[in-house]
Amino acid sequence: MWINLVCLLSIGAFCSGTPLDDKIAITVDGTKFINLTEPIKLICNITGITEGEIDWFFNGHMIRERDPRWKSRVRINEYVIDVPVRMLASELTLDYSILEDQGTYVCRGSAVNQSYITSLNIFVVKSHVAVEKEGAVESVPTGNPDTFHPRKMYRSMMCI
Repeated sequence: MWINLVCLLSIGAFCSGTPLDDKIAITVDGTKFINLTEPIKLICNITGITEGEIDWFFNGHMIRERDPRWKSRVRINEYVIDVPVRMLASELTLDYSILEDQGTYVCRGSAVNQSYITSLNIFVVKSHVAVEKEGAVESVPTGNPDTFHPRKMYRSMMCI
């Protein structure tokens, strides 16, 4: 049995032509709201494979460690984890954030003529309001009215 484009909708990855028994999935994890100058650390995991490569993109452009845009702030480390499941992983670390780091980070994995992709939007903020979400405090931007209104967000969270 083969997975088709339905995989895109169910796990956020493009898995066309992948055997169902392999159960390949891709995820990217990290903090969505970063205070200015704090480090950014994102981890991309592709379960079900141990060979291949992972590329990172920022707003549609490939992230390269030698690129002057990243000013020697970026490190990309790839590793393979075999326990408890087979997994190819990549860690993208920015030593410190600047406002221009706000945007969409894409993780793309390639293995055996297949591509897997997922993304995460990161917000870099100058000031923050502590917002409690599911028992954890997360910073949310207060200076970008086009994104949302922090008081409305706070009120809606209080009503839940």
